[in-house]
Amino acid sequence: MVTLTIVDRHFSTVRCFILAKTFVLNLENLETTADAQKIENHFLKRPGVEKVAVELGLKIVSLHYNEDVGSPHKLLEAFTKLGYPVK
Repeated sequence: MVTLTIVDRHFSTVRCFILAKTFVLNLENLETTADAQKIENHFLKRPGVEKVAVELGLKIVSLHYNEDVGSPHKLLEAFTKLGYPVK
């Protein structure tokens, strides 16, 4: 969780909490650097995705996302549409 402190023009302080979750997948057909770049480029453009980490040797992708914007179901759908179906 990240805490963001905002001070408005009246110098009152508001604290906002940004909740981020991590989504980790093992993708059997993740094989090349091009695959990794394709996934990174696609998911970094999605609203709510804050970070993408691809471990090519382990065939693992980790996504850090804002749960107010994204959901695991939508992320799974996006992987399937991108050509990386999850079983």
